[in-house]
Amino acid sequence: MKNIKYNILEQIITEGRLEDMIKKYEGTIGADEVRKLSAGDPSGNNKYLDWMCSQSANNNYNSEYIIKMVQCFHQNVNRLSEKNVNAIFTDLNPDDKIKKAPKDINSYPDAKNIDLICKYFEEQKPRTASRIKLYEDDKWLVVSPLTHEASCQYGAHSNWCVSTSNESYYKRYTQDGILVFFLDKKGTNPNKPNANIYKIAVNIKNDRPNPIQWDWYSMEDTRTDSALMMNLLPKHLIDVTEKYFEEYMVEVRKKFAINEKELADNSLIMYKDTQYNRVFLFLDLENWSSGTIETKTQFLKKYNDDIVTDITRYKESGLPYVKIQMYEGNTPDVIVSYVSWTPALALRRADNTIPLSGIMPRMVERYNSVNSEIRSVIPVLSPEDKEKFLDSYVKMFNEAKINKKENTSTMNLNVGDKIIYTGSRRGWGSGEEVKVTRVAEKSIQLSNGKRVARTYSNYKYRITGIIKIVDDRGQQPAPTPIPESRWIRKRII
Repeated sequence: MKNIKYNILEQIITEGRLEDMIKKYEGTIGADEVRKLSAGDPSGNNKYLDWMCSQSANNNYNSEYIIKMVQCFHQNVNRLSEKNVNAIFTDLNPDDKIKKAPKDINSYPDAKNIDLICKYFEEQKPRTASRIKLYEDDKWLVVSPLTHEASCQYGAHSNWCVSTSNESYYKRYTQDGILVFFLDKKGTNPNKPNANIYKIAVNIKNDRPNPIQWDWYSMEDTRTDSALMMNLLPKHLIDVTEKYFEEYMVEVRKKFAINEKELADNSLIMYKDTQYNRVFLFLDLENWSSGTIETKTQFLKKYNDDIVTDITRYKESGLPYVKIQMYEGNTPDVIVSYVSWTPALALRRADNTIPLSGIMPRMVERYNSVNSEIRSVIPVLSPEDKEKFLDSYVKMFNEAKINKKENTSTMNLNVGDKIIYTGSRRGWGSGEEVKVTRVAEKSIQLSNGKRVARTYSNYKYRITGIIKIVDDRGQQPAPTPIPESRWIRKRII
């Protein structure tokens, strides 16, 4: 009941201050401006509103600048002391009002004084190769570890996995976000009295800027409710963390910014899907060697470190392409997928060739194994890009040297036949390609030294040759011969 009464009283005081300021500054800045300043007051109870209105009325500062200065003051008020004031305002007299009450905003006659404070504390923010100190006063220390070593140092005596000797945890939590540690220098952990300092960790993901979405952990590494932590921690600590995260995201966006000209210059085909804010790239690849793919994908390495591995593993599956999914205010997702070889393999002829002319119609059929998102892209490509796509598909397929494989019993194998060895009976084996070296009445000998029984029930994959796509674009079918009539033949005779 006490809390309810307190909240009601606080609300009445807040609204009362707003009404008082509207009346006080009625003839100068107007009610709408006062309400706008009130909405930007970080105290939550219009504590700074009178000073803010006076800056607008007397110094003619715009509301955005005033709100920015007040928020900065509110974040740093606990750090203000006579020592800091002496360092910031070197030309002030000893009896100056600011020196007597540095934590009272009414001691500052001009918002420019607050601007000096903001610049001073920004310059004092220690930045090292291992961590960034966001805030420190007599009670709190707030740091963001930039290395695993710093995470272990500032997370000592906690149960956080990011502060153990296993570096993989730290990499996992900082791969797409940041860690921030809140160290309560006057708080202790009852379970660890020797620790002397109580600690709270937060993991902020790039796509979760709102504090209510952050992942909070107690010193015991217990997941903690976001709303609870935001009420337990002083608001100015949350504010400095939010500000740091915004600065971090500015750099992240610069690093991962999509340069469409760069993409177009380095790819064979680029198609932008504006509806879903994504880009498809078909790369100008040459054979399936890692070195060649590395050279052709350098411009994508900043988005995806594993892109070479992702591409080479699709050799037996299909033509690789890159999808870049862009998000507003966040880093893009860069995914490698492929256009399947299956539609082409379905057209294989007896001589192990595939006619190119039949592949494209198979690509756009509704029911086949082609990726659905690419099935929607292919029809809208320009004629020139369609030709480039087909050329790339043919080249990469032929360079992959896809073997024709068919099921057969060991009774039908002869010396020199190639098979995929999967062992006997239940398909055990390494899956290697081997040759038949000897055929006996009841068994066959393989080039890997293994022997398998000759039986109709034991099936193997037999390799009968490399499949190749032949380019038959523009070729006219051979004319059908017209049979000679009987009377013409007689006349010739």
